[in-house]
Order: sequence, then structure tokens, then C-alpha cells
Amino acid sequence: MKHTGITTFEALYKELNPEQREAVDTLDGPVIVAAGPGTGKTHMLALRIANILRLQKAQPEQILALTFTDSAATAMKQRLRTFLTDKGIGRAGTSGSLAYQIAICTFHSFCNDVISSHPEEFAHMSGEAISEIDQIALIAELVDGLKLHDLRPFGDPHYFVRDIRRALEELKREGVTPEELSRAIDREEKDFAIIDDLRHAAGPHKGKMKGKYQKLEKDIRKHKELLRMYNAYQQHLREHRQFDFNDMILSVVSAFQENESLLQDYQERFTHILVDEHQDTNRAQNKVIAFLCAHSENPNLFVVGDDKQAIYRFQGASVDNFLYFKHRYPRARFISLRSNYRSDQKILDASMSLISHNTEFIQEAGAKLLSARREEGLRVVVFQLASKESEYQWVLRGIQDKIANGANPHEIAILARNNADILPLASLLETSRIPYSIESQQDILGHPAVRDAITLIQAVVHFGEPQYLIPVLHIGVYKLDPLDTFRFIQSQNSADIFSLYDTLTDASKLLSLNLRDHERFVHVGEQLSQWASEIQRTQADVMFTRLIRESGLLDSLLSSPSYIEHVNQLAALYDEIKKIMRRNPRATLIDVAAYIDTMKSHNYLLKRKIAGRYIAGVRLMTAHGAKGLEFDHVFIIHAISGVWSKKRGGAGLSLPSGLGLLSDVQRTSFSQPDSDDSSDDDDRRLFYVAMTRARKSVTITYASYNEDGREQLPTQFLDEIDDESKTIEKPEDLEQKFSFTPVETKKQQKPNQLQESLETYRQFIAQAFNARGLNATALNTYLECPWRYLYVSLLRVPMAETKHQRYGKAIHAALSDIMDAKQRTKQQLLQYYERALKRQPVTPEEYKELLQKGTDTLGTYFDTYAATWPLQVQTEVRMKGVILDDIPLTGILDRVEYVELATGESDEQKLVRVIDYKTGKRKTRNALLGKTAAADINYYRQLVFYKLLLDLDTPRGLRMREGVIDFVEPAENGTLYTEQFEIDTKETSALTELLRKTAHDISTLAFWDYQCKDKDKDECEWCKLGEQLRGSLQKEVNHKTP
Repeated sequence: MKHTGITTFEALYKELNPEQREAVDTLDGPVIVAAGPGTGKTHMLALRIANILRLQKAQPEQILALTFTDSAATAMKQRLRTFLTDKGIGRAGTSGSLAYQIAICTFHSFCNDVISSHPEEFAHMSGEAISEIDQIALIAELVDGLKLHDLRPFGDPHYFVRDIRRALEELKREGVTPEELSRAIDREEKDFAIIDDLRHAAGPHKGKMKGKYQKLEKDIRKHKELLRMYNAYQQHLREHRQFDFNDMILSVVSAFQENESLLQDYQERFTHILVDEHQDTNRAQNKVIAFLCAHSENPNLFVVGDDKQAIYRFQGASVDNFLYFKHRYPRARFISLRSNYRSDQKILDASMSLISHNTEFIQEAGAKLLSARREEGLRVVVFQLASKESEYQWVLRGIQDKIANGANPHEIAILARNNADILPLASLLETSRIPYSIESQQDILGHPAVRDAITLIQAVVHFGEPQYLIPVLHIGVYKLDPLDTFRFIQSQNSADIFSLYDTLTDASKLLSLNLRDHERFVHVGEQLSQWASEIQRTQADVMFTRLIRESGLLDSLLSSPSYIEHVNQLAALYDEIKKIMRRNPRATLIDVAAYIDTMKSHNYLLKRKIAGRYIAGVRLMTAHGAKGLEFDHVFIIHAISGVWSKKRGGAGLSLPSGLGLLSDVQRTSFSQPDSDDSSDDDDRRLFYVAMTRARKSVTITYASYNEDGREQLPTQFLDEIDDESKTIEKPEDLEQKFSFTPVETKKQQKPNQLQESLETYRQFIAQAFNARGLNATALNTYLECPWRYLYVSLLRVPMAETKHQRYGKAIHAALSDIMDAKQRTKQQLLQYYERALKRQPVTPEEYKELLQKGTDTLGTYFDTYAATWPLQVQTEVRMKGVILDDIPLTGILDRVEYVELATGESDEQKLVRVIDYKTGKRKTRNALLGKTAAADINYYRQLVFYKLLLDLDTPRGLRMREGVIDFVEPAENGTLYTEQFEIDTKETSALTELLRKTAHDISTLAFWDYQCKDKDKDECEWCKLGEQLRGSLQKEVNHKTP
């Protein structure tokens, strides 16, 4: 195809090196690319897809690109949006939207799409996903019920529960069915039976089984019990219509194997398949690829990865993938990318010298990386400190030194092997007023805000038990005098364990204790007593919201300088409560407390990534979390043996050998996966990944002595780095050579500290907005009250749904189900409603009330409209990935009816009618248009928003001819009303400008001093919180200023 002028593709193509060009140009047959760190693989992948389209090798919908993470999929789509703007690429007039037509997704997303598109083939996946906590509870129950022996030790019957769960996950990731596991165990037993030197032939242990074989025999017994667990676990899931996360891929593999027509459909659909981070794919995922490509000996399959960066072995991935690919496709083209565009050469040389010690090392993919930066750079520096405390202090000084010399704090990363090693350094950075962000997941149960909330929950659930009361008395929000607390505890009658509660709920008894402020204790007693009396009949989310609000905990947290972090912690706990309620709509805080007890009893960490108060600061994370990122300066801390290397060991629960990916074909000369050498390989790859995140400098630190004063050795990986590529500094050298000049204080750097502090909040809010985007509800919320938008839509302050909201959700679900049903009868509609209402967390009284109300409403609705319902409709149409400028827009369309083909357009362009259900009171047409005193244009603005979404989402091929507001509830006269609107481009253009202004105002904090219109500040709780925040920020600035 000829082009005039230089296109975006041509310009970018000219910048590629020869190896990258070969990868972009080789479009036919299987190709494997070894892409080391910083070699531009994402850029190359995107250009390859563009080239497929440019040369018309395939249409966009015939390309499947599989990534390891959602963020990688998003990054590739963003690049493609830039690349695919050339007029010569794709169908005429569609270049800008091609990125949305290509299937770029994770393996799980792809399999989820297969399942949702063919529900009849996956009936067993139509149930409920089991949570991790429920998995643990189930496994503990099965361990007890199956009367296990080796996996149920007498002293701690549930010792292996978490190991069993991990083993089941590993089996599923590797695509191992119970039948395959059973065959592997049979092979183990047969091999064991023919061991020649099973027993000692002489000596004091003559005739006895050798120790190493006793362990092997016990392992086989454990494997047999694991098989019983596997079968029982799967049987429970089937009987209770449940599935776990890993079943998604396994189900698709099974369907492809059993249903030839389904497999053929997807084989014909995708003519070009690309796989990113192939070294991290597991056996089950590789089976998906194998089935999709099984129709050809030389499929158009392109995989890219780096065996040296296979750090997710715990997710079933290993370097076996590369050998498997070469064995399966012997005629595959092998391309090795050698030019590194990230790091200086010294860093690359040090990293390559380290990774060359791996036993599992593909030599042809191990060519030396050459820096395209053309700078030799600095050697890797290893600092040996005396203690862990001095190591932290030294890292802090190193950070301060780099900032003083012009480094951007955001380009400095601290990488640790374990999450727990990050928090002490974060505390030092906080004290030193150096901005930072913790980018690894944290256990929220250990955070003060969540701990206080859980303390309240447990005190209410266990009202009357003093061990749960005493922690409440130490919660800061109640501001109880410590001496008063001690006196109160002392007053407990040892003969009556409930005497504390008698005292707490008796004002005269409290008065007799001569407390400095007995009224505060009266307040605590009244609150706990009131909550306890209501806990059994109140839904968990409602009660949780009451606890954090009425106790004053939420207000206290929102008024603190670190309110962002605190609210995110509470929101994470609230999300867990909502998950519980999705499984049990009538769950109370009693169920939540039991859920938390299960977590604690099995040492389960509730991990979430929590946003902190800083955004553009030093970045703290684990090495696993750093994969795919890059920084100017990298500090690798606690580089000692037992942390970064030789970490494995202990009893544990192994899996039978011969279950890996190469068991499908043939294993080569690699060491067995469970060997010590292989374990070192895994850790070495992780250390390699950590080192290769750096552009300019790598600093490695370790302490010679642990907290107990015992000497500890550095990781062997430090010795494996070539001497020419590293410099080792010891404490005695450091004291003489290091001259530390403190960084200038913020007051010296910036005179307006209020604006500086405000900038931190602005960055956080802008980042949160860019991640979440806008939907119609969020836009309307912002226009009514920006502070409500901030707390509810962005920060997600926990708020329980009202009875009416739950009623509306049940009505929406019933209407969606009846539209999708083959037979649309009134009885079926009412059954759908009853089923949907049962899923809502309403009280028995509310259920009875709402069941009758919904039955009457939907009966009338069916009688009025059923005869006019079209056959071709879509329901619950989820719109996401739509971009206006850089603003992500989302929405869910209740119902879409096809009207006719658009005049002058292709068959893919169809005119539709969008119906939006409303279960509230009917509003007149003039009120909807803002022409009356009771004007409410939110509903109408929502329709305009939906039209704009469809206009922007061109791949759907839908154009909205009209929007309908459908009032499901009859008016007082018993009549049902709808209001229909045709929305023109003038209105969508006005909304576009409004969205741009709203996005700008949110990202720049233009609403900072805003108060709700026509409302006193005392009437809006969200504006009051904004006022408290402004006051808190001013206090913080005053505190910082001498």
C-alpha cells in the first residue's frame, strides 16, 4: 500500500534497531523474541500490530494480544491509539478507533469473555466465585471432615491449611486435573517401589529405611491426602455452584478440548496471536494458546519474553516456556533483542554477570545487553553497615544526598524482598519530611484506622465480654483519660467478669470511681449498649457505617493530615464487608467478626494497595512490584542470605514431580524444579529484575548483624557480580568518605508552604480522577457538591445503601433478566424479581414490604408494555475504555433497542433507542428539562451522557437516535409514564465542554474553597468536611513553620 508523506508508523519504524525491525516485519509463522529488560518490547509489540493492519494481514478483530497484567494491556492500547492514526492503516475512516477493536487483554479476561459469550457451555461457571477467606474456611472444614493424618498433625490440626490452598492453586494454574494428579502419584509409588537402596544394608540401622526415603514416603502419603482434598474441594464447589479464580482458565481449556465447534470458532476468529511476558505464563495458559493454534503446524503466533525475568514461579510460570515453545514449533523464528534503552552499561554488565550463574539459562537468549545510552555509567555500589538501624539511616542519607544533587524524588526507588522491610524506612522518610509513596500491597488489618474499626465491631458483637471492651477504651477517638481508664479497669469485680459492663452502663457507679471525666465513659457505654441491641437485625454495611460515624471515628480520621490514607484503609475494609454481603445479603457484623476471626486464626493478611498522602515522592515497593517499572536510582535493601537467597525450606507441601509444562512434551537437561539450584535461580532472577530497573545507579545495602546482635551473611548474589562492575564500601571507609549536607528545608525551597502542601492533595486527586474517570452519576454529584463527589465518588467513604436503592437494584435486575429470557411471561418476571430481591441485604420486614411493592409495580409494568417489547435488545450494556481527550468515561445502559440501520452508513452502524429505568417518583417533561421550580436535569443530562458515550465508542457501531426515561413506578393515578428525547450534536457538544471543565476543575482543585449553592454550610456534611480539611491543612502548615 502506497502512502504520501511520512506517516507516524514510518517515522517510528525508522527508529527501530535491526532486531526490532525483524520482529515487526516477520508476520507469518511462529516467532519467539527474547526481550531483555529495557529493550523496548512494548513499543515493538504495538508497532507489530500496526504493521499487521498496515499490510492488511488481518482485520483488527482477528488479532488477539494476551498480556500478563491489566496495566500492560492498557499501556499497549494507549500506544496503539498513537500509532493507529495513519490514514493508510485499517478501514477507511476508522484509524483512530482501531485500538479498541483489537482484543488486547489478560488471559483471565479473555477466558472470562469466552465464558460470558457462551453461557450454555459453562453452566458450572454461572454460580458464585468463592473468596480466599471462604476457601481457607472450606479447606479447614474438609481437613477435619476427611479425617486426614499427615496433613492434619495432632498438635495443630490446621497447620497445612494454607499450604493445601497454595497447592490447589498451583495445580489449577498448571492445568492439572485430579485425574492427572492421581496418575502422577501412581507413578511416584511405582518408582518408589523399585528403588534399589531403599534400606540400610549394614550398620546400626541395617534393614531400616534411609532417612531421605522416609521423607519421600511421607511426601507420597501427603500427595495422596492432597488428592482426596482436591476431589472433595471440587465436589463442594460443584454442589454449591461455586468456582474459584483459577477455574476460569481451566474451564475454557476443558471446553476447547471437548467442544470442537467452539474451538473452531475461536481458531477462525483469531488469525494472529501475540503473547507478552511469555516467561510468566503457566501451563494452563499455555494450553489455551496451544488449542487456539492447534489447527496449524506453523501458526501466526508471536511470543515475547525473557527467561531471565521469570519471577512468578509461585504463579506457575518458569523458563520451561521457552523450551516448550521451541519443541512445539521447531520451525519458529528466534529473535534476540540486545539493545537496552534504559540502563548504563555498568549496570547491565553487573546484572548479566549475576544472572549468568543460573542453572536454568537459555544461552542463545543470554547475549550481552548493550546500552543504547552510550554511557559507561557508575559501578554498582554495595554498602556494608553494622546494623539494620544503621542501614536504614544510611539509605535515608543516600536518598537525601541524591535529592540535594538534583534527583527527582519520584525517580528514586527502594526495593525490598519483603513488604515488612519497607514500613520502617517510610517512617524515617515521614520524619524527615521527604515525600514518598508505598506502592506495594499492605495488610490493612494492621493499620490504626482499620484496627480501631475492628475493635468497635468486636466490642459490639461480643458485648458483655471484657476482653473486647478494654481495647475500645484505648481508642483515641473517645479521648478517655489514661488514668481514668486504669481506675475503671481496676474496679472490675474478680468474682464477676461482667462487672465492668455493669459499671460502664451505670452512671452512679461510674461517678463513685472519682474519675476525672466520667461522662465520657457514660457516652461509650451508651453507644456500645445501643449498637449491641440492634446488631442482630441490622445489615452489616449499615451497622458499620453507623459505628464509624456515630463513634466519631470517621470525622476524626477525615480531619487528620493523613486523611487520604485513613479513608482508603476504611474503604478497603468496607469493600470486604460488601463482598460478604454479596454472598450473604442478610449478613450482620456478627458474620463480619467471624470472617475476621477466620483471617486471624489462619494468619491471613488482607492485602490492599493503599494510597498515601504523597504522590510524587520516593517510591517504596517489593522487587516483585517493581516488574515493568524503571527509575533513575535504585536502592536494594537487606541483601542478606535468607532474605534474597536460600529462602525456601521447612515442612511445607510439595507436589509430585512430572507435572510441569515440559511434561506435555519432554524435559531437557534442566535441574528439577524443587532442587536447591532451581530455588536459587528463582531468587537470582528476582535480584536481576531489581537491578535492571535502574537507569543511572544501583545501590545495594545490608547489615552485618541482626537485631539480636548475631552475625549474618550477605546474599551470595553480591559475590556473583563481577568485581569490575561493583564497588564495596565498608563502615570504616564510609565514616571518612561520606560528607552529608542536609537538604534545604521546604521553607528555604518554597516560601508558600500552604500552596506546596495543597499541591500534594492536587496530585493525589488528579491521579485518582485519571484512574477512575467519570460516569453520569459522578458528574451529577460533582455539579451538586464537589466535596460530596470527592469523598463519595473518589475517596469512597463507606456509605450503606438505602432500602430504596436496594429496591431499585432488584427492579433493574428483574427487567434485565426478562428482556434476556426466551419466554417473557409475567410469572417469569415476578420470579426474577423475587430472586433478585433475595440477593439484596434487606431485613425480613423490608423484604416482605418490597416484595409486595415490586410485585404490584412490575405486574402493572408488564401489563402495560410487554406486548410492545422488541425481540432484539441488549441489557446492562457496560461502556468502558471510552476516552474524551484524556478523560476516561464509563456508563451502564439499562436497555438498548435496535431501531434501524443508519442511513448512508455500513451495516455495522445501527440506530438505537436507549432506555433508562427510574424507580423514583415521576417527573414531568418540563422538570426534566429544567423549566419548572422543581427542575431536576440530572436525568436528562444522563441521557446526553449516554449519547456522547456511543458517539465516542465507534467500534460498537451504535448511534443513539433517542433516549427514553422510563418511570417504572406508576404515578398516583396508576398510569405509567415515559419521556422520550432526541438529542442533537449541540447538546453533546455542550456536555463535552462541561466534562472538560469539570475534569480541569477536579484536577486543579478549583473547587477547594467551594460551598454548596443555596445551602448553609451547616446543612451539607460534605462541605463541613471540606472546611475541616482546609483547617487541618492550615494547622499542618503552621506546625511545620517555625
